[in-house]
Amino acid sequence: MRQGRQNSVMEHLQENFAMYILVTIIFTLGITGGAFSVRLLTDVQIKELNQVFFNFLDYMTLEEPLNQSLILQRSLLQNGVFLLLLWLSGNFFFGSIIGLGCVFYRGFSIGFTVGFLAQQNALQGILFSLGAILPQ
Repeated sequence: MRQGRQNSVMEHLQENFAMYILVTIIFTLGITGGAFSVRLLTDVQIKELNQVFFNFLDYMTLEEPLNQSLILQRSLLQNGVFLLLLWLSGNFFFGSIIGLGCVFYRGFSIGFTVGFLAQQNALQGILFSLGAILPQ
């Protein structure tokens, strides 16, 4: 039984190899575009983003316990909406374009976040992004 599953997985990967490469390229382009777009920010925008980020860090240092169930609920909702959009787009004729757009958007947001944190906070920003963004 296990050998049958392994064969079907290998067949699937071989049949859809080009699609996996395309999605990986689109995701990588999104990350690259997000990282480079940080350089286009004005000083006012950088100041506002830094203020939001440091307010978040100040909130995290408070002694109040975090509502972990609410955080889990919001995370599942946001990722569920993303997965639902991908699933729905797969049911339409031009859905692959929408799906690739969603993958590009996800890559862009990750690239922008990591690029901004690395540019503004150097090593601390890189470490923060590794701990907070990479696990996603």
